Amino acid sequence: MKKLLRLLKELSRPSAEVSPQSIGRLLTQAVTQGRIPPDAGHMMGRILALSDTPLFEVMIPKAQVTGVQASDKLSRVVETFLRTGHSRLPVYQDSFDNIVGIIHIKELLRLWGRPARNLRAVEFIRLPIFFPQTMKVAQALSEFRRRRISVGIVIDEYGIPSGLVTAEDLVEEIVGEMSDELDREFRHHRLLADGSYLVEASMPLEKFSEVFGCQPGSRSHSVGGLVLEALQRIPGEGERFQLCGLECEVAESTSSRLLKIKVHPARR
Repeated sequence: MKKLLRLLKELSRPSAEVSPQSIGRLLTQAVTQGRIPPDAGHMMGRILALSDTPLFEVMIPKAQVTGVQASDKLSRVVETFLRTGHSRLPVYQDSFDNIVGIIHIKELLRLWGRPARNLRAVEFIRLPIFFPQTMKVAQALSEFRRRRISVGIVIDEYGIPSGLVTAEDLVEEIVGEMSDELDREFRHHRLLADGSYLVEASMPLEKFSEVFGCQPGSRSHSVGGLVLEALQRIPGEGERFQLCGLECEVAESTSSRLLKIKVHPARR
């Protein structure tokens, strides 16, 4: 990782003796001639591309970020962690434009089995680190490592948050998607306390059919595509509808995108 960061930093300097473009041409030639394995060539190509890539191109947009209010009680914070599956959440005061900290789930685990009383999110926050959205990925990776952090808030030229970026996301831009055991199991769907499932709109239709035992018979490749195909529009949050004989409800959406639905399996 140290060598990777050094390479990214060197390539991002305007005064670099060898340009990323010239290296890219040599890399393509080496892969074509079989001197470099295709997977390694792809990874090196991503490194070259990201040496000049700003954060706003790889960040999670603000509209897709889930956070908690500084005044939220501990029970609500825990519920948000369980619902999203995230290990860290931004904490904001009044609106997402005023982020006051980051809360880590391990801070809450220290209270396991103890009376929570009236504790609120603000009592567990760590100060947020802000990155300008024009910062290059190379520099951001170096900052993550230097500060020993794993999440940062991306801000625009006016200092207003425009998104969120994690060290894992940046590394995945280079080496491809990483996942641990829990990610593999719960990446697209999660069982909730009421027996329903929280399903990501990006869940592959093949996996959806396997989990819920239905055959949609659709040309769509994802659950979101199936919903749009069935309704011919983007449903609003809280809207209920039938999908393959299953009772569904929109859990999260924006004016332009369906993000998550709740699925109530048929009772046997």
